[in-house]
Amino acid sequence: YVVFRGQYASTIKVESGHRAVDQPNDRIINGVQIVEMPITVKRAHIAQTNGGTSVSESGLSDSYSIVLTIAPDSDVTVNISPDSQLVTSKSSVIFTPANWSSPQFINVYAVDDSIVEGNHTGVITHTVSATGNYSTVTTAPSIVVQIADNDKPTVSVSPLGSCSENGPTAGHFVFKRANVSSFSDPLEISFQMSGAAAYNGSDYGLSGSNLSYSTSTGAGTITIPANLAEATVTVTPVDDSAVEGPESVIATIQTSSQYTLGSPISAT
Repeated sequence: YVVFRGQYASTIKVESGHRAVDQPNDRIINGVQIVEMPITVKRAHIAQTNGGTSVSESGLSDSYSIVLTIAPDSDVTVNISPDSQLVTSKSSVIFTPANWSSPQFINVYAVDDSIVEGNHTGVITHTVSATGNYSTVTTAPSIVVQIADNDKPTVSVSPLGSCSENGPTAGHFVFKRANVSSFSDPLEISFQMSGAAAYNGSDYGLSGSNLSYSTSTGAGTITIPANLAEATVTVTPVDDSAVEGPESVIATIQTSSQYTLGSPISAT
């Protein structure tokens, strides 16, 4: 016998393993009988759509339902408290001796903030206020809501130091990301080199961790590693014998679906 107490399910699946020929004493299932027993535990039952609740900051909503398991002898109020990441269509629902068995639905929406959080979660808690036969019921299960983020980090670039063929002395470009609540993921930033100095390697070279750069086009990418807010590209001049005078080296961030452009997006 298998007994499920206090379980709610639209379907029940029972499977039997293969009976080995050389083990004739193995037991097999040759029949299933389901007996519905009356519910005796008073509670506010929470039912999530397809077993979970998922929303997005782009506007995708979801819903769940609340219903009582046993008829109350007076009104029962279930209070609904979403955290700061969520909004619900109702702050409470009231069950009466007349409507206690009819599920009441709550729509759930994500707060569309401007912070880059990545996919994250929110929590909805429930408390119960009642007298009579539900006076000892004070809480109902909380639900964890999956939230898809729609925000992107803001990126910028700034110069650090200056270059000189004497030495030579290297300068730097610092690529930064902002408007994020977590730096747990790496971020690749695309950039284009320009200026009076030739980007083909005859006037300077670029170096840095997680750097990819083409001397034929001047295009490159720099990846800010996970758990960091910035990455640095080093510009090292070539100490040649040509008389050239001061020459500029310019890095400009290019557009990408992975981020939004901040300020400044170009540095010299």
